[in-house]
Amino acid sequence: MVVPLSHIALLFPTDLYARLLTRFGPDFDVTKLVVSLASKHVAEADTLVVEKETFEKVTSPLFDDGDPNGGLAWSPLFLVNGTQLRMSYGQRTYHARIRFDQVQYGEEQFPTMSQWVRKVANGTSRNAWHDVWFKTPDSDAFQYADAMRQVKRTGAFA
Repeated sequence: MVVPLSHIALLFPTDLYARLLTRFGPDFDVTKLVVSLASKHVAEADTLVVEKETFEKVTSPLFDDGDPNGGLAWSPLFLVNGTQLRMSYGQRTYHARIRFDQVQYGEEQFPTMSQWVRKVANGTSRNAWHDVWFKTPDSDAFQYADAMRQVKRTGAFA
């Protein structure tokens, strides 16, 4: 019979331990700090796994995106259904997809690009042209939205 352990011992660098005690005092609970930081790290890692699973699901070729001739008009661009979207904000990368003529982000749909960008940015006003990269179903690489807008308008990169 295996008896589950409630605690384990970890090797901790003595110089770091000494620095913590010097900085916070001899009564500082280093164990409590380590457990707190490890718990936070695991919680953040779980969030990233959920986002990765969602991204893999919505980028699967078997995932139905709606009419392949449909999509989202983002003047002067037209992003066809199946286009993948990428945005970085707060040192994290977020993914969405054009599905059924809207931006699909997790379980939410947004009729405009700016509404999705605002959602990712926690309600702050952003210029979506400067935040979004996209990859169409027939492309191998993400393209910077503002550069593609300039190409559409002028015929050349700015």
